[in-house]
Amino acid sequence: MRLALSLAILLIASPLHAQSPRCSASGERLAEGGAVQAAHTNGSDADVAALLSTEVEDGVLCAAASARRLLLSTVQQSWDGEAWVNVIRRSNQYDPQLNLTESLLEDWDGTAWINDAREIHAYDSDARLATVVFESWEGSWLADRQSVYAYDQEGLLAEILNNDRSNDTWRLRGRDQFAYDGSGRLVSQTTDDYDGTDDEWKPNAQVLTSYPSDATVETVGQLRSAADTEWVNSTRAVYTRTSETTSERPYYFWEDGAWQLVSLRDNVYDENDFRVGYYFELCDESGCEPFLQGGWTRDEAGLIYDGIMERWNGTAWQPFRRTVYAFANANPVSNEAPLAPTLFRVTAYPNPARDVVLVKATSAEVLSVSVYDLTGRRVAVLDAQPGAGAVRWDTRALPAGTYLLRVSQDGQVVTQKITLAR
Repeated sequence: MRLALSLAILLIASPLHAQSPRCSASGERLAEGGAVQAAHTNGSDADVAALLSTEVEDGVLCAAASARRLLLSTVQQSWDGEAWVNVIRRSNQYDPQLNLTESLLEDWDGTAWINDAREIHAYDSDARLATVVFESWEGSWLADRQSVYAYDQEGLLAEILNNDRSNDTWRLRGRDQFAYDGSGRLVSQTTDDYDGTDDEWKPNAQVLTSYPSDATVETVGQLRSAADTEWVNSTRAVYTRTSETTSERPYYFWEDGAWQLVSLRDNVYDENDFRVGYYFELCDESGCEPFLQGGWTRDEAGLIYDGIMERWNGTAWQPFRRTVYAFANANPVSNEAPLAPTLFRVTAYPNPARDVVLVKATSAEVLSVSVYDLTGRRVAVLDAQPGAGAVRWDTRALPAGTYLLRVSQDGQVVTQKITLAR
């Protein structure tokens, strides 16, 4: 099962860059599969949350690149029953060409941030990622691993060579190879281990991606058989856009010669096609049960600046993990003008709330607020009185859980997530 877990998080282990499959739909589905595997291999809830958070952060980086924003930092927090407590912080640095050059990971020790690990990125003359060096903190930075990137004639990622540090030299450990169809869509990723004794490559795992329709992406993970003679099915995920505002993604394990459903995930999108919420279930032969749900607050460019994950405790949803994002406008060397600042930001407090919530917006008065649950159903519409600058929302008629506030103002829309606790 550890091999299956490695397969499912193949794309998580690779650093993000403009050519990476992780910015594609298939990459996102596969990354999410790592969380499912962790849940089914006695992984802790924290492990599962970390993998799901990794998927979200990759999506944030991709969105930030397209919106000319720089993701400066993410702070992950856990709920201690009374307040959000810091856990992990990731801070990013960029060069004048806006390439990500360093990503620092720190742990919170209760009073201060402590170095844990970092990635150092270098680029080729075409501004494509060339190498990533992974370092760990042992009183000073020690290089542990290295990845070297190669591209095909179309500029698509073709190969990643992975090296380990041994006796102050890099030792070849493995490789990932990528193949694409005529439209440039990823169709396969193969992972090979390097046998230095025999100086040969040995197949380990592969992920095959197909596109049955414009609305569907399917990934099948396979492992090499014990006799190294054939590929054996391991995992399968099918992402389908079911409507303009929803999608679903069942995830399967290959067991006893058939695909067995092990999880279901439903996503909710707003009118700008930004994902604003999800609902995650774990399944077995007896059916499916709630596991995690979450939602994000986005600015008018669609970039997440706050996200909260809740865990089902058997009777109710409880706050579990939170991630806070910080961005900066990009100002390239080409003298291209940076993005205009966010026109307004929404606050809703208290959050979590038990009865009454006050919704306010900066810079101008709130005009209207629509409230949605994580299935995409609108459950309330709130209007501010002229000049009030805030909306008072009595939440007592709704059950505990996560809700999404969509605030409209001067033609702009901002989504704010809020948790109701009972």
